[in-house]
Amino acid sequence: MRNLLGYGFVALALSLSLGCANSNDPQPARDPIGGQLNQSQTPSTHPTPQEPAFSTSGSQTANDPIAGQLNQNQSPATNPTPQTAVNDPASQKPFYLGGEGSGGNKVLAKTETPMSDAEILGVILTVNDGEIQMAEQAAKKAKSADVKQFASMMKTHHGQGLTKTKTTETKTKITHKDSDLSSFLKGDVDKTIKDLKDKEGKDFDKGYIDAQVAAHKAVLTAIDNRLLPGAQNGDVKALVNETKKTVTDHVAKAEEVQKKVETTAWNEADRDDEKETKAKAKTEKGLEPRP
Repeated sequence: MRNLLGYGFVALALSLSLGCANSNDPQPARDPIGGQLNQSQTPSTHPTPQEPAFSTSGSQTANDPIAGQLNQNQSPATNPTPQTAVNDPASQKPFYLGGEGSGGNKVLAKTETPMSDAEILGVILTVNDGEIQMAEQAAKKAKSADVKQFASMMKTHHGQGLTKTKTTETKTKITHKDSDLSSFLKGDVDKTIKDLKDKEGKDFDKGYIDAQVAAHKAVLTAIDNRLLPGAQNGDVKALVNETKKTVTDHVAKAEEVQKKVETTAWNEADRDDEKETKAKAKTEKGLEPRP
């Protein structure tokens, strides 16, 4: 019995000594850096592909404000806003607002200040009187029957227009008044009469009818741009509208006669050329030596 207890104590002592020996073995130190290095050096069988530093798509990280700003600056505008030109009406507003008339004369264009009824009557009187003067000149100098007939019609129609204008002046008790427009139209008539003074025959016919087309178109421009916008009195406005209708008819008739005059001139030129050619051929034939 004593021997068994002795063996037990010996076994217990051996076990304790072996346990102490194991506890005294050096343990590896915990090195977080070394462990991290060891992990980073371990080759990966399935490496993760690297993402580009800056994404060209719109999926930029929200935590990078600089990258986001760069993407905004580099993104082209898909719908650019067109630039609007600075327009200052006050600095660009011309005195003459409408289209210009014959020869680009601004007197025939719209103005900021409308004409008065008295000035409108003055213009219509000037137009009728001027047409009568030019018609009387054509009656003496024109060669073409069509031109003579047109001139006679001008004297009749504008004579009637002159009478109606004076009647309107009396009825409305508005005395006609001169203006820049009436002065311009009178000057144009005086110049036309002077230019045609030394012309004869077909040269006069062409000069007169060309002047009639231009003059009546100028009057139409003046009526639309200055007379109608300014007319206030009912009788004056009615006279302006009636005058416009008459002048419109005259433009159509004048252009018709103008074409006839031009055609006649071309035919005469062709006949002259033909005569000249025949005369030249006859002369050359007469110079040929006889066989």
